[in-house]
Amino acid sequence: MSFELSRELFRTMILVQDAPRSGRPSTSVTEQTIDAVRKIIEDDPHSIYQQIEAILGISSTAINTIIHDYLNLRKVCARWVSHTLTNDQKQLRVQFCRRSLKRFEEGRSRRVFDIITGDESWFYHYDPELKEQSKVWMSTTDPRPTKVHRNKSAENRMVAILS
Repeated sequence: MSFELSRELFRTMILVQDAPRSGRPSTSVTEQTIDAVRKIIEDDPHSIYQQIEAILGISSTAINTIIHDYLNLRKVCARWVSHTLTNDQKQLRVQFCRRSLKRFEEGRSRRVFDIITGDESWFYHYDPELKEQSKVWMSTTDPRPTKVHRNKSAENRMVAILS
């Protein structure tokens, strides 16, 4: 009797398939919902879980499973790409320096040596995009998107602070 019991126990341990279990089967993750999530993300790569949840009426856990396990997507931020100054910006800086030199009598004044440090900054008249707003859903094999910092407004002011 014990030999048969140990043999049966050993046989069931070797099986790699799940044994049938009780409980409700998953109804949220179906081919239709996978296709629906894929379409929503293709239409708007910036979509978030709450939007998909409101549209499809499925849980965020099911959405997470679909996005990461079935669609193999990840949400990444766009990488900022630096770029050089335009000719107009360079010309503006040269004009500012010339005006400053004239103010200090073309260097003959000793007041120019009172300047310890200087800094300048551009102030634009727009609301910058938040980091969260630039996130997009990407395939795990796709390269990260890039985003060039552009002047979004014709109105801007350059402020130079010299102390």
